[in-house]
Amino acid sequence: MEAELKRIQLVENSFERIKQKEGNLTLQFYQKLFEDAPQLKPLFQNTSIEAQSEKLLDSLILLVENLRQPQVLESVLIPLGKNHVKYGVHNEHYPIIGQCLIESLADFLQEEWTPEVEKAWETTLGAVVEVMLQGAAMATPEVPTEMPNIKQKKSLPKNTQQVEYHEFIERCFQNIKQQKEAFVPRFFENLFEISPEIKPLFGQADLGKQADKLYQSLSLMVENVRDTEILQSVFGPLGEKYKAYGVIEQHYHLVGKALIKTLEDFNEKQWGPKTEKAWQETYGKVVEIMTQEEEITAIVEEDEDEFVKSDGERIVVTPPPPKRGRSKNKLTYTQKRQLKTNKNIFTMLVNWFWKTPKWVVGTIATVLFLILTGIGQTVEPIQIIIDTLEPLSIFLAVLLFVKDDPERKKQFHYQAWSIIDNASGIEDSQARIIALQDLCDDGVSLAEIELKGARLNGIELNGVDLSDANLSKANLNNSEFFYADLNNINLSKSKCVGATFYRTNLGFSDFRKANCSSTNFSKSNLMFAEFAKGNFSGANFSFAKLKGVNFEGAYLSGANLKGAEVDMEELRKAYLVNAIMPDGSLYKGTD
Repeated sequence: MEAELKRIQLVENSFERIKQKEGNLTLQFYQKLFEDAPQLKPLFQNTSIEAQSEKLLDSLILLVENLRQPQVLESVLIPLGKNHVKYGVHNEHYPIIGQCLIESLADFLQEEWTPEVEKAWETTLGAVVEVMLQGAAMATPEVPTEMPNIKQKKSLPKNTQQVEYHEFIERCFQNIKQQKEAFVPRFFENLFEISPEIKPLFGQADLGKQADKLYQSLSLMVENVRDTEILQSVFGPLGEKYKAYGVIEQHYHLVGKALIKTLEDFNEKQWGPKTEKAWQETYGKVVEIMTQEEEITAIVEEDEDEFVKSDGERIVVTPPPPKRGRSKNKLTYTQKRQLKTNKNIFTMLVNWFWKTPKWVVGTIATVLFLILTGIGQTVEPIQIIIDTLEPLSIFLAVLLFVKDDPERKKQFHYQAWSIIDNASGIEDSQARIIALQDLCDDGVSLAEIELKGARLNGIELNGVDLSDANLSKANLNNSEFFYADLNNINLSKSKCVGATFYRTNLGFSDFRKANCSSTNFSKSNLMFAEFAKGNFSGANFSFAKLKGVNFEGAYLSGANLKGAEVDMEELRKAYLVNAIMPDGSLYKGTD
């Protein structure tokens, strides 16, 4: 894992230096490619090398920015590999192209190109080629003799108006490319002027980096405006990611208004009703991809707890989403509690066995054995069973041997705590997650535990005692805390996206600047909690206790507060657009 992170950091750092240096890396690459492999030049005869070099640079930026998100890269690279088959690119071309790119990187970075950096890039590009070849294998073999012009793509719509719209967009974006440095800052100015309430979503984010990402997204959208499959593969995962940041459908509308205004500012001479409509339709198609969700089926079982999720103006009742489990057929926590209730007598007997002195256990076992022996003299089936048993001495010896190991469970707990202690200061430790879950399953208190900055996403600590614990800056995305005691817990600046805190005690908890988008707090106690500047967009607070909560600057856009106990005056200090209020109405005011 450490080696993988080091490789990614080497690639990221070296690429950052490439962006800072003068010169055109990708243009130099194509010059070198045609010198070393002139047989590949016919593939590019119908396209501008300058335009192609810009596309390659955009692809490299996309690659480097998503090295830590392989699922996003895969969704882009597989369609790309399929498309390259149509362009006439064969499997044997990839090693040639890869070697030329490595040599171009070396020439460009010069003394900064170390053996470690070279190995990191070779490994990264090797992985990219492997995924693209998977896509190529899925493609129908079509071997043209040249790289088709973008207007000759097979995915070209037959609708003449649609073709015209695409040309408007591509021509308009050429002007933006020439004014990239000024375009993106202007966009953010327009965005915050149109909708200042959206600014909290950016928090402490580096707007410079956000600007680069915005430009790359626009570039990908324009470049693939004729290819819905690639748009789907790029912007589908991006929409899921934005949802985790607290972005809701209304925000896309505001961003769209700012984008159209900025495009008009930079294309005054070419701008007209048709160009505007072309951008609106294209942006609308991308938004539709980013906001699409799987259909939610309402399932309500008798005597089951209801999990309420807001969906615009509708309320649908659905069971909690499946989370990580130790088996494929995982039970819901409600089912687990029902099983636990059914096993209460057995659990009490087990606990009694471990706590009772050996001589008491031995005496009771002997008496029970003698009673069974007496009954067996008159009941033939029991007598048959007794006759097959080992002598009483062996029975008692085995029983007392088990009882004679009271330190075994203590030893197990000691080992679990050792794992947790040894992982202190380490961000990612799967062993620590397992140890915490095992201690929780055994009913061991985790109160006052120090887990600052720990990566615990997907952990299941149902019924746990984490009161007064410090989980500041921890990653708890998609975690479970059903019926837990988290009184006075510190979760400031933590990530709890998609987590479940159902019927959990979170009194006096600290969620300042935490990201709790789409988190389930249904029926939980959050009295006197600290929510200042936290992101709770799309969170479920239905029937939760929220008296005394500090909502100053909190982001509750799209949150569900139906039936919640809350001080309305305090609640209105939060950003509440599209939130479902305690009375069930949809908040439509302005903040």
